Amino acid sequence: MKKLAFSMLVGLAILSGCQPPKETQAEVSILIDITGSNGHSEIDITTNDVLEIFNLNKNPFNYGKFRISTLTETHLAKIDQAKLRPVKSMSEYNQYSRESEIKKFQKTVDDLLTEYKNLENGKQASSIFIPLSKELRKLSRSNAQRKVLIVYTDLFENSSFYSSYSDNDFSQNPAKLTKILMQNAPLSNDLDGVEIFIIYNPVLGTDSQFLAISKWYKKLLEKRNAEVFIGANLILD
Repeated sequence: MKKLAFSMLVGLAILSGCQPPKETQAEVSILIDITGSNGHSEIDITTNDVLEIFNLNKNPFNYGKFRISTLTETHLAKIDQAKLRPVKSMSEYNQYSRESEIKKFQKTVDDLLTEYKNLENGKQASSIFIPLSKELRKLSRSNAQRKVLIVYTDLFENSSFYSSYSDNDFSQNPAKLTKILMQNAPLSNDLDGVEIFIIYNPVLGTDSQFLAISKWYKKLLEKRNAEVFIGANLILD
């Protein structure tokens, strides 16, 4: 069925004047918290999830970028990336070459997910907001039709300018938290079209704190037109 759909797309492209079928550009970014309070057991994203976002099974002409990085004690971390190029015209199109490109992209994504899921965690501090804000600025500037950020974290900031652990009253004074974090890493004012998934499975000792700070994040991001989903596991529509 997939090959039939593929052939139909190609046939339609030829009939419509040698232009590729209407394609979708996607950009997917994953941030994985490897600090002590956040474990790896809940990192449930799979390569199939990523391919589903790109919707390559229905349209092999889709293209875009995949990025993955960590949240650590510093605001800078290594970023790994995989790209799937667009097909610019049917004159350069070759079915088998495109299938090879998609398989290569799939393998790179699979290898990166495996590598990052097996990273050693336990970093003592956690810089969350600065790298998250930086990634959201990248997505806000992207021309992709689908922009997705998936963050595996408890959201507990423990950086040089703010600590969720020492300031336990942030739920009563969210304006203070907003002022401090925005001074250090201003968010884009327009996150329209950006889907943000925050994944964390709290335990009894962290449930109330995570509820308060995740509500703060949701309000802050939705105010800028982002779609925000918070859950214990990843569910993509």
